[in-house]
Amino acid sequence: MSNGRTLAIGDIHGGLRALQQALQRAVVTTDDLLVFLGDYVDGWSESPEVLDFLLQLRTSHRCIFLRGNHDALLLEWFKTGFEKPQWLKHGGRSTLQAYAGVSATPTFSNTLWWIITSRTTSGCSCMRASPTCVAS
Repeated sequence: MSNGRTLAIGDIHGGLRALQQALQRAVVTTDDLLVFLGDYVDGWSESPEVLDFLLQLRTSHRCIFLRGNHDALLLEWFKTGFEKPQWLKHGGRSTLQAYAGVSATPTFSNTLWWIITSRTTSGCSCMRASPTCVAS
């Protein structure tokens, strides 16, 4: 069992530099458990780089990744090509522009698929709610 901390990080929204600074200022070690709460994309222009960074980070650190509503919209676009107007209005346009030069290779597909919806580890259950999941 690790003596590290459990750190929750959410709403990165394509801000790679901010993410890197937050991890650096928190002095994250390989003993820490990093729980990412979703919304990795949309907003800032570095969504592909954020996902690549997180994929690399999980090779050296203990990470849990939850899917946010923005991530789900990107995944839907990738699978169907459908661009929801609401998504474009709330940051999706910058993500589409960032991915304009990226081809749909197996590596790209895996980048999107690793984002999961929930996970349980070491007695800790992590889930993320989305406004679209709220019962009326």
